[in-house]
Amino acid sequence: MTSARKNTRRTLIVAGTLLLAVAVAAFFAYRTFGPGTGGLQNAANKLEDWIASQIVGVANSYLVPQLDYDEIDYQAPRTVDLRGVTLTAPDGTDVLALDGMTVTLAEMPRIGEPIRISTLTLDTPTIRLIRETKPDGSTGFRGLSPIAKASPADDDTVKPEFRLSNILRLEKIEIADGSFYLDTGDDSPPMTITGLTTTINSAPESDKPGWYELDIDTTLGPLLSLTLTGELNLDTFVTRISDMAFKGQLDPSSATALPAALQTLIAEHNATGDIDLTALGYLPLTDPMSGDISFQTTLTDFNLANADYQIPIASLTANGTLAEGRLSIPALSADLLQGTLNANLQATLTDTAMPASAEWNLEQINLKDLLSVGSSAEGRLAGLLNASGSVSTTLADPKAGLQGQGEAHIRDGRVLILPGLTQLASLMNVAVRQATEPKHKADATFTLSPAGVEITSSEVTTEFLAARATGTIGFDRSLNITANAGPMEKLQSLLGEVGNILGNLTDRLVKYRIQGTTSEPKVSVAPLGLGG
Repeated sequence: MTSARKNTRRTLIVAGTLLLAVAVAAFFAYRTFGPGTGGLQNAANKLEDWIASQIVGVANSYLVPQLDYDEIDYQAPRTVDLRGVTLTAPDGTDVLALDGMTVTLAEMPRIGEPIRISTLTLDTPTIRLIRETKPDGSTGFRGLSPIAKASPADDDTVKPEFRLSNILRLEKIEIADGSFYLDTGDDSPPMTITGLTTTINSAPESDKPGWYELDIDTTLGPLLSLTLTGELNLDTFVTRISDMAFKGQLDPSSATALPAALQTLIAEHNATGDIDLTALGYLPLTDPMSGDISFQTTLTDFNLANADYQIPIASLTANGTLAEGRLSIPALSADLLQGTLNANLQATLTDTAMPASAEWNLEQINLKDLLSVGSSAEGRLAGLLNASGSVSTTLADPKAGLQGQGEAHIRDGRVLILPGLTQLASLMNVAVRQATEPKHKADATFTLSPAGVEITSSEVTTEFLAARATGTIGFDRSLNITANAGPMEKLQSLLGEVGNILGNLTDRLVKYRIQGTTSEPKVSVAPLGLGG
């Protein structure tokens, strides 16, 4: 009897436990799927539809291009897989396509309640942007005018269930094997980033509604990387950058990750070297120009070169700010060509014309180091250059708005590369002799204009002739120069030592015209032959 009671008690306990489990399961099923769903399969389908509508609703509440997908697979309790995801602009342009997107939920989803997203994983995303010129002359990206809807935090059209700060409990975003293409629409090479791998760790700040802490680590292909720590407000799209570091090894293979204009410049000048950029500040993502960013850019072991010339830069550092659309670099310094460069520049990027100005100073630049190996100018350029000047222009049309002035001085040099110099010697029947040690001397003052470089005064002395010249060297390489010049031996016999010559190169010397182009100068005796 005792044994039978025990067996009965065990049976009742087991049955009670099973009934309790069923009740709990039924309770959660009811809370999750709601009543009258027509079976578990139907309920699961409805839950998938609800989750999908939430994800699409969030994206489409904030973005002009609309999110869509081919398939959704909800894997209880908290994983959602979407396949064939696209972001399509109103004109049909596919801005984003990805093989798959995995959404990890922060909690069990319930129909009628906002979902909570903790992790996003993007599988092989591809972003394509195409720049175009609109009928009114402005520029933008095809199908994106703009990409984000204005002021979503203050817009009543964004329903509370789609408000990012209500939806996201993000802890991580991962991008695997992503690609980014930017076509400038002018037949230049597109900016291309492949193998994009990104991990964004984030955490909501309990005392700051809408704000998330950010910790980003990105690889932009094999040679470039980006790290960033800071904060992001998901309602206002405002970013506060505590520390950002971009590091790269620049060469033709990594240059495809840069804008087309820089790609062309890098390819034409075979730019190589290390680049580091650090930044911090405040950046509204919907209006970057209204931000306030401080930055420092450093180049190390950098080199620019073409067939004849090179600029080896041992180091360059530029400190600046971008605040309310105004770019300011008050301090740029570089060690290059065994000398130094110091400069500053400013630009107003929010102005339609984008006015800009700069000042520079070069000291003890070794011109011989400017020549590439095997340069056609070998033996025709040497000496130490000191120069300074200022320039102003408009970035919207740099040539049209160009103004500036400066001066340059070369000592212990060889300046046979100056256009027209050897042709002058030939016209005078003077032999161009190469001194054992470079002893040429040149001084010039000049102005800058849309036409080119206007030489307001210049003096050149060599071992075979001396000259004083004024005129224009056009940006189209045209020459229109007037020079008073004479053979050095004759000048010394007439005027004394070389040091006294330049002060008297006026009416006692023959006047010449130097025309043609910088590659083919043509020298002739000016009408009347004499005069200053």
